[in-house]
Amino acid sequence: MAEYESMNRFLGISPSLADIDDVLKFADGAVMFDHGGIQQIMPDRLPFLILNQAVVFSNRNGNKAIITTADISCSDCEGHIPEERMTPLILFSKAIALTGRCIAALLNGGSAVVAEVVKTGPVESLLTFSDLHHATPPLTALSYAEVVSIERRRVTKVLVHSQSWIVSEDRFVPAGKISGLEYAVIPKELFLAALRRKRGQRRV
Repeated sequence: MAEYESMNRFLGISPSLADIDDVLKFADGAVMFDHGGIQQIMPDRLPFLILNQAVVFSNRNGNKAIITTADISCSDCEGHIPEERMTPLILFSKAIALTGRCIAALLNGGSAVVAEVVKTGPVESLLTFSDLHHATPPLTALSYAEVVSIERRRVTKVLVHSQSWIVSEDRFVPAGKISGLEYAVIPKELFLAALRRKRGQRRV
């Protein structure tokens, strides 16, 4: 419980993470990264990189897992239900995808690699009708990803299961879920070279 409390303080949230422990299954070994630390792992930058903090840990399944926070503003949701702004599922999915991208890179070379989504399972909204009001921006999203397999071949493949919540004043409100999110982990220099080659071909 003490480690949960230190994680909560670091993440800047008040609800107890123990409330969602049936998903997190926290065991031990929490390592915390602020926004600058995340930038040391991932190539992304603002405005695309919306993750503020990350905590990587081992869970009771024996797998590596990560939780992150991301702030979603009113301007991020501009045009979605203009009469009464609402955070769309795609923004929760973005936070989830970045969270998985972070741990896939961290476990396989950090800033030397790029982890790109190559396959995804079902994307589900977990918001109930009675909880819709919690989706009014601005809000903080808590996202989680658990690494369920790493296949190291010519291109490393990392499979994660993931979920997100809205951080409410007194609880975590389930927001979205993506099962079977698969990343290809590619050396950054190779990745950039491939992009430059394609752009060069277009200019000819």
